[in-house]
Amino acid sequence: MMSRYPAVIIALLLLALALRGQDYQHYTTSDGLSGTDVTAICESENYLWIATNDGLNRFDGNRFTVFKKDNATTNSLSENNIESLFGIPLRICPAN
Repeated sequence: MMSRYPAVIIALLLLALALRGQDYQHYTTSDGLSGTDVTAICESENYLWIATNDGLNRFDGNRFTVFKKDNATTNSLSENNIESLFGIPLRICPAN
């Protein structure tokens, strides 16, 4: 039974090293994200689409482009609070 401990310890150390190598970037509204509550994420060939409580965001890896309801045109979102995204092409379902 004592002979298993070194193998378990080595496995845990390797797992810890593998997890340590995972980097991520945290984005906020100060980086251009339109809302504080992310409700859905969908990936297309060139973009990451992020639904928030305050608009739809398209991220190209460098910057965000924000899409919001615009009362001056009929060619915009019907609401800013986006609840879900369904695949590509995107079908946007605003919260009602």
